[in-house]
Amino acid sequence: MMRDSRFMHVISFSMSCPDGVSDEARRILTPALTRSGEEQKGFEHLRVHTSRAGARGVMFLIAPAVDRARLDCLAICERAIATTAELAGWTAALHPPKPS
Repeated sequence: MMRDSRFMHVISFSMSCPDGVSDEARRILTPALTRSGEEQKGFEHLRVHTSRAGARGVMFLIAPAVDRARLDCLAICERAIATTAELAGWTAALHPPKPS
């Protein structure tokens, strides 16, 4: 029997906009990230908190290693920015992993 060597990873990220965050961008952010995530293999779900400065969140991703999950998280954020007009000018960053 073959074992599945993929694990659930919780990846912390932030997103910001230099011009401030409009109410429309705050409203559209979570659905845009979810749509983007649904295109990514291993995406499970996410939690996002928005503010006037941007957003902070965590993504739950299934991947063989944390480095792969971090790359997938960043790709999801960047795809959401690239495909959502209300997020034009936003940037995404990953937070350093917590030591185990």
